[in-house]
Amino acid sequence: MSTQQSQSRRLPQDALNLPLPPDERPESNPIVLQNLGDIGGAVTFIRRSMGISQAQLAENAGLVRSAISMIESGKRTPVLGTLAAIALALGNIPIHAIFMKARALSHPEDKVVEKMADAIISAHVNLQREEQKRTEPESAQQSETVPDFIFN
Repeated sequence: MSTQQSQSRRLPQDALNLPLPPDERPESNPIVLQNLGDIGGAVTFIRRSMGISQAQLAENAGLVRSAISMIESGKRTPVLGTLAAIALALGNIPIHAIFMKARALSHPEDKVVEKMADAIISAHVNLQREEQKRTEPESAQQSETVPDFIFN
């Protein structure tokens, strides 16, 4: 086997779980989500659909409110890790739903993508609301139980 053939059959370095050179590590070369559509608009749409504020989203995602504001306004494009944290904070919404909504907002003529994105988001929001309804009675019962000594 020639040297050229053996080199072409090598696995990528990350497939071997070897450390990457410093300039190829994710933290020094983050995946930037540019040209994927209106990601900020998609985050805004989903956040509002869920009825939460920028401050709540920021707190749940481990970010500051101004970062959410800049992402939503399109002044900043998040890296993949930040978008994953936002997706998790939005009730673990599938990240592809954010990408689909971003594309739908950037390409309003693409009605198929818009309908698919809206269906996924709607289903997710409804599931989150059902989950809240199931957990609210438990927390309401706990808060309604007042020790007798408070009234004595």
